[in-house]
Amino acid sequence: MKALVAAACIAVLAFVGYYFWGEYERARVAAAYAESVENSRKEIFSLAAKSVGLNDEQRARSYCDVLNRINQNNSDKSSERDRVLSNCRSLGFL
Repeated sequence: MKALVAAACIAVLAFVGYYFWGEYERARVAAAYAESVENSRKEIFSLAAKSVGLNDEQRARSYCDVLNRINQNNSDKSSERDRVLSNCRSLGFL
């Protein structure tokens, strides 16, 4: 009987450990995604900061729009420009 109780305790502890490890991983992935979005947002806003007379979101949208037009009319492909445009799309500015 003692062995059965000990096995049940071990099983419960293993399940609880597995559950909390899964929760930890989900929280870590969510935090990494949020940090990635925030870094993209900071990059777009810092690049668009040179626009005059617009609030931050209007600047970012305007910057993304201009960069998109430049990218469409330019045969020279730039990986940095593509990365910034990808950030613009992921933030919903295009």
